Amino acid sequence: NLSQVGVDDRQAGGEACRYLAKNGHNNIGLIGGDRKLSYISRLRYEGFTEAAAKAGAPFDEGHYQTSSFRIQSGYKAMKKLLARDRTLSAVFCMSDLIAIGAMRAVHEEGLRVPQDISFLGFDGIPLVDYCIPSLFSLRPAPEEMADTSVSLLLRQIEHSDPPGNLALEATLAEGESTLSLC
Repeated sequence: NLSQVGVDDRQAGGEACRYLAKNGHNNIGLIGGDRKLSYISRLRYEGFTEAAAKAGAPFDEGHYQTSSFRIQSGYKAMKKLLARDRTLSAVFCMSDLIAIGAMRAVHEEGLRVPQDISFLGFDGIPLVDYCIPSLFSLRPAPEEMADTSVSLLLRQIEHSDPPGNLALEATLAEGESTLSLC
């Protein structure tokens, strides 16, 4: 009897890939949760890899690093990713907290964001606006989510509508952490 309004995680993963590819990035890393345990991570990964395949640049599974959705874990995951491949031009992090930790790891390795490695996060938490550089992020629309949730609830109460399950698109919110290579 419950309605749910969330983010279309598959669409968001695809949007991340399309944005980075459109800006000339073809050697991209991906940091997210364990896809066997995290439904969100699996959907974002699937969206990303499907978009990469459609663009004619299949994703290299060796460029995926598992992380919990915490700053410290993002830092460790990025260190492991850099140990495998220091030529990545961009990294999509499945949360802003992962991206903040990952950017710190890049800095410690003597690389620069975005000149050496671009970053794209997900969530749009307020902290990203205060990072140096500010984080480019896919953001759910909280106002749209709230309005849609209230509308669903009112229709259930007033008109006995069945519960709904809606997935809204995330949108790109510009920051300074992504550089176009075109």
